[in-house]
Amino acid sequence: MQASSHAVDSDDETEATDLFSDKQIRAYAAHYPNLPRLRKLIAELGDSSSMRMSTDMKRTSVDVSERVAAAGSAEVAFRSAVDDELSKTNQFFVSVSAELRSQVSGLETNSQDRTKNVDELLASVQRCMKQVIELSEFSQLSQSIILQAAQEHDKVSDLPAFVQTSEKLSYQPFILTKSSDLSGPLAMIERRLTQRKEDEMAAPVDAAAEGGLEAPLLTRRNTIALQAVERKPPTGFAGWLRRTFKPDQPNVTTGALKKLTPAKIEPKVYFANERTFLHWMHMCVTLGAVAMAIMAEGADDPSLALPGLLLTAFSAIFILYAWYMFMWRAEALKAKVDHLDDRVGPSLFVIAVLAGLAFVGYKKLEQASAAVKPY
Repeated sequence: MQASSHAVDSDDETEATDLFSDKQIRAYAAHYPNLPRLRKLIAELGDSSSMRMSTDMKRTSVDVSERVAAAGSAEVAFRSAVDDELSKTNQFFVSVSAELRSQVSGLETNSQDRTKNVDELLASVQRCMKQVIELSEFSQLSQSIILQAAQEHDKVSDLPAFVQTSEKLSYQPFILTKSSDLSGPLAMIERRLTQRKEDEMAAPVDAAAEGGLEAPLLTRRNTIALQAVERKPPTGFAGWLRRTFKPDQPNVTTGALKKLTPAKIEPKVYFANERTFLHWMHMCVTLGAVAMAIMAEGADDPSLALPGLLLTAFSAIFILYAWYMFMWRAEALKAKVDHLDDRVGPSLFVIAVLAGLAFVGYKKLEQASAAVKPY
């Protein structure tokens, strides 16, 4: 019975929470001028921790306390109190959810008298506010009494589900999170929540200690982390002396760890990327002009037309390649990539130019040797 009560409780809490979603309130606020009042009232549902308990709630809590004290078995008293407390909570959330959902459905279906429907919804929220506050105070009192009874009878180990439910309810806007009239087990739960928040806030401190963005620029000398750095062996006469007199000395030294700080991208870096692209364009145009000259000279010799066509194709390919590298470097600068150098394009360009010139030179030498007549 207890497990079913917990399941129904979580479903109703989710339903009530989804009813007041910010997305739905913003959607209604675009059409109804009175919705800011509704937003304020809903916010007050979770901001009522400073209000005192009513006389009826005190009387009810005293009745629950007497029933727990008069019970012969601690387990029976615990289950009875938990079931009653959760059933009251479930019934209330079901009634509030049904009433407010009916008002919201009226807003969606009836578009003729919207102002009247909004006023009815505001009145429904106002009627529910007092009941929510009283139920929140009664819920905290019941939880405090149940936990105190469990501690007296050494039944704390039997309360994991109930403690989890109380923590879950403390995050809901309908339940009071603090009260000056309560102490004991609820203070223990509050300390657990405070400790959890402190642990979450301690995470950035650990990241800063590991050299993150929030790490101090100047570090104490005794806290500098060291690393082994490989040192290049000396060459020449010094290297010969070292290999002769200290052959076993390792080429490893100790140095401080380098701090990786984010590089600042200045406008001149983007201008340098543009200038590189323009230089590539200039070289490709020059290569294309040489290719055209070779083809023009090969009008009398068809064998020179082939290298001219190849160099023209190479110039066109390298123009597209330069444009691709220009776009890639621009995106890499935005992403703060470490290496922006290109070792493939310049190598291919030099190989293509040298191959073209070598082929043209070979053909010229072949023509010159064929033109020389033996005596």
